[in-house]
This record gives sequence, C-alpha cells and structure tokens, in this order.
Amino acid sequence: MVIEMTIVKPSFILDFGKSSLYFKPEYPSDAEEHYQKQLEETFGEYLPQVELALSVLESFGIFYIDASGNNIKVNGLPLELD
Repeated sequence: MVIEMTIVKPSFILDFGKSSLYFKPEYPSDAEEHYQKQLEETFGEYLPQVELALSVLESFGIFYIDASGNNIKVNGLPLELD
C-alpha cells in the first residue's frame, strides 16, 4: 500500500486515523452532546461548512470522528495548534 502526501492549502481535512469505515461508532448520548458543543465552540460560524464536509465523507462511508481545529481548516478560520 502507498500513501501519497502533498502540501495542502485551505480548505482541507487531515488525519483520518480516528475515522471509521461503513458504520458510525456508537457513543453515549452525553459524549455526543459534548462533541457537538466542542464543534460549535471550535468552528463557530463556520460549523455549517464543516458539517457539510463531514456529511459528504459519510456519503462515501467514511465517519470522521476527530473534527478539531488541528485537523480541519476552513478558509477564514485560523488553524488551531496545540
């Protein structure tokens, strides 16, 4: 298997290590609520763009469960670095 890596420009989604294929992982409802709140705080007004990108991935059977400012960059939103 080969992985091709290139330099990217925004908008992008990186790090698919915590993704799931073909099924959405099940989490307790409070964990899902916490994750949703974290998304809202991280992406603010850009959340609809992020949710659209995540839903497109899901349409291909990719469930991306590591949406953060380090892994998703939307034009206009500064990159969050730990």
